[in-house]
Amino acid sequence: MMTAQSTVAMSLWRLDAMDHLANVIVGKVLDLDFAVWTARSLVGWFFIVSGIGKFADIRRFESYVRGYRVTDRKHLIRLISMSIPLLEILIGSGLIATNAVIPVFLSVALLCLFVGLQLQAIWRGLQIECGCLGIFGRQLVSLATVLRTVTLVVTASLPLFIHGISPPSGVLDALGDSIPAAGLLLCGAILVSIWQTSRMETAG
Repeated sequence: MMTAQSTVAMSLWRLDAMDHLANVIVGKVLDLDFAVWTARSLVGWFFIVSGIGKFADIRRFESYVRGYRVTDRKHLIRLISMSIPLLEILIGSGLIATNAVIPVFLSVALLCLFVGLQLQAIWRGLQIECGCLGIFGRQLVSLATVLRTVTLVVTASLPLFIHGISPPSGVLDALGDSIPAAGLLLCGAILVSIWQTSRMETAG
């Protein structure tokens, strides 16, 4: 049988262990570097999962893009449907694998674009599916999806508020900056090319 002294000692040991655990948890929560890593990881994995979900059924995602009624040009809709999941995977990889700044900017910009598209759909009274996660989730565009995307915008912006803007600190960070940026420039160049081709066809 345990004596009173051993019982008290055991209780004190448990209190010390719980106090130490609480200090560790609080320290992690208040650690700004840990907060930045958490924010980048959450947004990064969201983009990767979202991009894979869209690529898994690209035709369905193309129908989602068409539903927003931003354009009726088939080639442009197809290009957008291919570009968005590619950019999401590149940006998500850059957020997780590096401490680069460009993926943060691109993630915020892309999420703000998503917010704008959802708001215009709500404003125009369109009853359409969000298409945010591709095959991994089906949900109608609503204020709930807008709020979720705004929350992601805030989370993605956290590294900028905490660390500000700093140049790449190594080769890996430089790659993290260059790959998503190159993907964005490539998509932009293709968009301009298609736009010019469509103008020539219309003029002809």
